[in-house]
Amino acid sequence: MEPQDAANTDERQLSFDGLSQLPLLPDAVAQKKTERDTERNHVLVRSKYEMNLAEFPFAVLSKNRPDKLEVIEYQDTIKGKNGNIVPRLWRLKPSIEYGFGSTELTSLLFEIFQIWKEQGFNSRRIHIGSIYNLIQRMNLSVTSTKTYDRISADLHALVEMSVEARNAFWDNEKKAYVSKTFHLFDEVNLYHRSEHAAHQETLPFSHLTASETLWHSIESNTLVTLKGVGRDLFYSLTPTEQKLSLYLAKVLGNKTEYRRDVESLAQQIPIFAKTYKDTKKILSRRCDGLIKKKFPYLNSYQFEPSTRQGRDNIIFSRKETVELPADPSADPDERKAKEAFIVDEILNVTHDTHSRNFYRLVAKKLPLQNIYTCLSLTKAARDQNHPKPAAYFTVLVKDYAEKNGISL
Repeated sequence: MEPQDAANTDERQLSFDGLSQLPLLPDAVAQKKTERDTERNHVLVRSKYEMNLAEFPFAVLSKNRPDKLEVIEYQDTIKGKNGNIVPRLWRLKPSIEYGFGSTELTSLLFEIFQIWKEQGFNSRRIHIGSIYNLIQRMNLSVTSTKTYDRISADLHALVEMSVEARNAFWDNEKKAYVSKTFHLFDEVNLYHRSEHAAHQETLPFSHLTASETLWHSIESNTLVTLKGVGRDLFYSLTPTEQKLSLYLAKVLGNKTEYRRDVESLAQQIPIFAKTYKDTKKILSRRCDGLIKKKFPYLNSYQFEPSTRQGRDNIIFSRKETVELPADPSADPDERKAKEAFIVDEILNVTHDTHSRNFYRLVAKKLPLQNIYTCLSLTKAARDQNHPKPAAYFTVLVKDYAEKNGISL
């Protein structure tokens, strides 16, 4: 069913791909179209590099970090072609001003990837809407100035941190390992109506631009393909549990048992501890936390002596099949109540009661987080005196539905 004010709207050109073309930036249309066409030409070669962030450290996960931490370094060896041993090196270098970001950097990066996934990975540009939108999606306090400051600093840290990687990439075209120095993201753009009210007046045009390196390797990234782990479960984990969960989802994705040297794993996560004994304690607590929170890829773990004197291996085990969490929408009454609540939330922003039936369809078919993204953008546009906020919301949800094969 069509909302009554949508048929004749002149806002049809608005889309998730074109959020930067909204009222604030009307002159960017031609440039955006050229950028989008160019990037779509890269889609066929996007998986050129094989790289998975779950394999390498990309954040400091504990407040107890070493003094003057100048670089996070991880080294290992893998078996290459014909069984040859290939040494790998991964060095994460901090931002001069923002360091390695906060301990919540993993959560932020996870949410960025979910937004990118919702947008179909059809561009290097990832439209995050606003910091307020990120905070809502991550279930953080929207009233805390410290939260805004932390998210902003972490976004800048993600752009400014650099990685030196030796033999960490396999180039499918050249059939060879590649050594690269790169950033995960090339730039971040945050828009504010007033520099003196940056928190309260964040405009809904913010976006990140992924680097070519990240763009080429996105299809193999566990941050995207963490199957069976919902957003609520992921955000209930501590930062170290989050990183361990990403790693375990990768190594236990097609097997029921995995063995790893404790010290090597600690360097990979990374875990910073004063002694080896402390390292084991931290690792044990995080495994216990994952099991208690019913992380589907870990059923049990145990330690065994390794061939290195005074050291151990840790053995992770999971069940034969990964048990996906139950779908709360399976209960018809609960589903109807949830849909009614979502419709009320939409009406609170659009005030368009004539489109109630259309909003019921939106609540039934679209992911909740996407609906809230659209509402956040619509509210910001309404606050800028947009003449038709209801039509604005309609175009956004229809654009998302069309790109994801959802019929409204």
